Amino acid sequence: MSTRKKSSRSLRLTAFFLASLITVSALGTAILFKIETSAAPLDSYAFNTEKTADDFRLAVGIRYGSSAYPLHSITSPNGIVIGEADISKTEHRFTPLYELYETDVSAVIDANLKTGYESCEIATKESDTDIGGYNVELTLPAGEIWSLLDDLQGLFIAEYEHVFPSYSNGKKTVRVGAFPNYATASSAAGAIGAMLDDFGISVVSPTSSGVTFLNSDYDTILFEYSGDEDSCVGATALQKTYTDYAYLYYSRTSYLYDGVFCFKRSIYDGVEGLSMINLIDMQSYVEGVLPYEISSTWPAECLKAFSLMVRSFAMANLNRHYNAYGFDICASSCCQVYRGRQLVTDSVIDAVTATAGKILVYGNTIANAAYSSSQGGYSVGSQYVWGGTLGYLVNQRTAWEDYADVKNGTWQAEISEKELASAFKNQGYSSIKGSKIVDISFETADDSPYLYSFTGTDEKGNSATATRCSKVKSLFGSKVKSSNFKIAKGELTYTYTDVLSNRIINLGGNYEGEVTILTSEGLVKKDVSVLNFFTDLGKALNDISGALFLNTGEGTAILTSSDVDIPVSTQPDENGIYTVVSNFGDFLIVSEVQDITKTVRASDPNSYVIVGMGSGHGVGASQYGTLHLAKAGATYDQIVRAYYVGSEIVNIKDFFN
Repeated sequence: MSTRKKSSRSLRLTAFFLASLITVSALGTAILFKIETSAAPLDSYAFNTEKTADDFRLAVGIRYGSSAYPLHSITSPNGIVIGEADISKTEHRFTPLYELYETDVSAVIDANLKTGYESCEIATKESDTDIGGYNVELTLPAGEIWSLLDDLQGLFIAEYEHVFPSYSNGKKTVRVGAFPNYATASSAAGAIGAMLDDFGISVVSPTSSGVTFLNSDYDTILFEYSGDEDSCVGATALQKTYTDYAYLYYSRTSYLYDGVFCFKRSIYDGVEGLSMINLIDMQSYVEGVLPYEISSTWPAECLKAFSLMVRSFAMANLNRHYNAYGFDICASSCCQVYRGRQLVTDSVIDAVTATAGKILVYGNTIANAAYSSSQGGYSVGSQYVWGGTLGYLVNQRTAWEDYADVKNGTWQAEISEKELASAFKNQGYSSIKGSKIVDISFETADDSPYLYSFTGTDEKGNSATATRCSKVKSLFGSKVKSSNFKIAKGELTYTYTDVLSNRIINLGGNYEGEVTILTSEGLVKKDVSVLNFFTDLGKALNDISGALFLNTGEGTAILTSSDVDIPVSTQPDENGIYTVVSNFGDFLIVSEVQDITKTVRASDPNSYVIVGMGSGHGVGASQYGTLHLAKAGATYDQIVRAYYVGSEIVNIKDFFN
């Protein structure tokens, strides 16, 4: 094998590679590539990184719990490198062991297997076994036994069909045969031992940690692994030098992944399976989240803001699922939607690269940069949704979000008295004894419109209260898309806000304390917190009119009509139009909005009609809101500062040092 230096990673998938993957998906055949050079050195795949290191790898759960199937099929254009992986709370390690030049392989539980046309499953009885889980294991007291694999295959493969490398509890071995029971394997061990000198020979049974790798036809064992409870087997794409970077293709989802797939035995509800964890560098992880949480066609500043948010969320949630499943975060919307390389474009790569190594912090903690689809013009503090006050996740009006024009930005629902009573009972509120809820009351999360508590009273006078926004939302199930809603029996009059325009006003600095202002009345001192918006075309907030002169450390800054040309009107006119100014110190978000009032009626006057705004939990950032800010001209740092109040952008390296 050549020891040429591993080629540098290409950041773009070739059309040829994607076309080949489509062929695999459609025809179920292996990918055939012209091999231009030999594989990269085996040791180049190794890594051992702490969670504070520059080359840190994140452990992302792809399949686990009920989705930890007994078999997972993966494809890579040049072959696959098998190795041993360790995933702990503090570090992640991968040690490469062996190269498989098969392009299409399946990881399956080490057990008696029943195979069929394009199928492989655990045999329920011994008589159904096509590939047995019992093997004859060969060891050498000294020397490299894998170097003798070709010779051993020449001796035994005709009679026993399977002769393959294995790695068992830190030791390299070769295994022969695949027998349905111990007795048959023991008989074969005697015959094999009579032919070999200087080899250790034993019978091995299926183990609770064992994983077997099969070829695409499920008729040949390629490799077997077993280890201790802290380690597992990993697989990564075999790379070729001077060619485009190869990825792993997962057949169940048709997604492409970088990094290492780790397979570990698990039991869920009494059913055995293989959990699948992706060990992935942070840069590639963020690239694999962005196009699945927002569109890669959104403005560059929006993509950069989201790359910062995604990275910060991941770093703030390390070990989130470690105790339950053995990895950091999952690949679903429970954490962040991560689906690998399939939709990664140049714009995504550029945005992630522009913010590489940067995170959001608040004081001495990494900001848990939560976000949801839309907010209905208001965010809600984390304490009202999940409990626990975080100073950067607060109630605030996000007037710039044009939620009326986005998917699920506004919505309506209806629920009957009986349905509402059943909802309370299904959520475990045993105090409700009646068959219908005849009266309701609720409270919002202070100055946010999100419902923090909701009380229902049945026809017998029994009451129950759902407390916390998340529980209110759960109470109504699929009827509501967020807890930002209004509800009334029979008829409901409500008001929503349509955004007519947004504008970013840069004030040229983040002023603190008092500033000296030259006005028509002379020099006066004002606290900067009251200086929200200034124009000589109309009355300014806080009764300051005309051109404004700010004495700064760099001289006198002047704001005139040429700088700010939007009159301020904080009260709705006859058409419901007014201006909302959001002040973030060195920049303002000026939103011209229109309040629109409507009335909706239930189909049954005794049913409850619901009108809601936004979709999701409402904490932190709005995905669509970031888009609207970017379109208005906000930079990515302004976008994140608008949503995560008081946060700062720092380098990860500086934060941990």
